[in-house]
Amino acid sequence: MPNDSVGTLKLTAGPGHITGVNLGGIQSLAANRAFFKLQDAGKGDLPFDRLSVSAELAKGAIDIKQGTLTGSTLTSSFTGIIPYVFKGLALSTELHPMGLSGLDTQDPMRFFIAGSWPDLILSPIPTDKAKAPNTP
Repeated sequence: MPNDSVGTLKLTAGPGHITGVNLGGIQSLAANRAFFKLQDAGKGDLPFDRLSVSAELAKGAIDIKQGTLTGSTLTSSFTGIIPYVFKGLALSTELHPMGLSGLDTQDPMRFFIAGSWPDLILSPIPTDKAKAPNTP
């Protein structure tokens, strides 16, 4: 996308899946590490029922104002920026894992995600209920 692209973007998609995301592995690593590579969480796919994104395009980047991902195993909200020049991203997200009943049964997990696909680094953001994990 050219650096001079300007406008708004609204995207809705689903059902689908995001390849290379293992939610169980992410949960496990987040409990013990201050940061980790997405690849270290293991192989997997993250299925979703609906993906919605509202963003602005300007100054060589996509500025995600609001994003949501909804599926049977989690709901997630995210915001951040995707600069074209660096072919990377910087996002903050909050994941709400869902139990078998479809209800939010666990504490939410918050992350800062940065890098370029597929070499993303995830850093858990401690919540009031959780203390910071150890550095690997």
